[in-house]
Amino acid sequence: MLNEITTNKSNANEQLFFSSTAQSLLSAELKDEHFLNCLMDNHCFSDAIAFLSHSLNCKDGITWARACVSQYSQNLSTNDNYLLSSTANWLQNPSDRNRQCVLPKKVFEQSTPACWVALSAYWSEGSIVEDKQEDKEIPKQLVNEAIYSAIMLLMQQTPEDEKYGTHISVINDGIDILINSRAN
Repeated sequence: MLNEITTNKSNANEQLFFSSTAQSLLSAELKDEHFLNCLMDNHCFSDAIAFLSHSLNCKDGITWARACVSQYSQNLSTNDNYLLSSTANWLQNPSDRNRQCVLPKKVFEQSTPACWVALSAYWSEGSIVEDKQEDKEIPKQLVNEAIYSAIMLLMQQTPEDEKYGTHISVINDGIDILINSRAN
């Protein structure tokens, strides 16, 4: 992905709005993992999260967001736990029925990281039109943005004294998934 951004072969550079520091670190010679490490070394955490949310394939990105929200959230509500559990069920068996179960009607009483994880799974495939009279495909970009939103909202809710360590852990978790997905 980094190579595509630096050589303008994709519209990823239009999708990702890097900070000026992150833009100065872009180089065609860097591998994605090295670029992410440079971003972390320069405390460009939101840039690293944006890059990961757009670099991971759909299921890996949702897996990453779900795992981070499950592991690093504090005081998950019953609704949040339901959403994360339903998303885990969909990840294990990505049928349309399981995807439809991820997002109950009254899910958005408030915006939480778990709600954005559920949206990323719901938007990942299939139609979002209930009456099925017409299929309404969701652009992949929205899935990436939901993953990004889940992680960024999680970071916003993290206590100030834990933010640095949580940023590092969340990004390293994403890097691990990125490396493992490329190895397979």
